Amino acid sequence: LDRNLPLSFFEAIECIFMLTGIFTTVWYISPMISVPGLLVLCIFLMIIKYTFKAIIQSKGLELTTRSPMYSLYSTTISGLVTVRCYNQGENFNTKFTQLLNTYGKAYLLLE
Repeated sequence: LDRNLPLSFFEAIECIFMLTGIFTTVWYISPMISVPGLLVLCIFLMIIKYTFKAIIQSKGLELTTRSPMYSLYSTTISGLVTVRCYNQGENFNTKFTQLLNTYGKAYLLLE
């Protein structure tokens, strides 16, 4: 994840510059297009303003339900020799399936 971060950052900056250039070109060619564009932007910002709290709460629920799943996975990977030594692979699969079902229920509630 950390190796791809600088590349992703530069791609995001590149996209911002490209979009700025496109919008500037369109505005220069046809200034009347900026009126509906600003109207759509204002409507979009109003929708974000009213739904921001719900978005934050849904992301919090998603992170809360994913956390035990990632914890179990990382614990199992770090103790993989012990898991295989004591034939606990099926136990891991059962616990992981239960956590996936719990996450799936939370995900369905969000949709």
